[in-house]
Amino acid sequence: MLARCESSRAAYHRRAPDGVRVLVNIREALLDCLADADLVIGAILVSTWDTPAMITEADLRLMRVGAVIVDATCGYGATCVLILAESHITVSTWPEHQLAHIDVFTCRADTRPSRAIQPILDQLAGQVTHTQNVPRTPPGSLLPLEGLDERPA
Repeated sequence: MLARCESSRAAYHRRAPDGVRVLVNIREALLDCLADADLVIGAILVSTWDTPAMITEADLRLMRVGAVIVDATCGYGATCVLILAESHITVSTWPEHQLAHIDVFTCRADTRPSRAIQPILDQLAGQVTHTQNVPRTPPGSLLPLEGLDERPA
């Protein structure tokens, strides 16, 4: 657990169950925790005020394969990140607008991200209103782009 200052850290530490580390939220402590974490929960990716997000996209690369972030920004939906080796899936929700954004980034140019999106849509009882496919095929690649239709069936 990361607290905003030493007095908060001490108060949380007294109440924390055995085995829970409580640290002051400084950048180095956050990065150390990210490298060891299987699950990160907090208001950390989406800022509700004029403060920057606590965890950057570059920070995600420090996390273990399969680690999950659940952004629990109160009243404003949630963001969940699943890291899969050099790929990731991000789901951000805005319930007040009945909106979700699903981002699938894959390290392989021959995969179909729509296969990952459809089960998420099924869970959210949602539908696609806009898609964008950014091909990762490098110039001069022999991989064909046709047949990699990203629109759900």
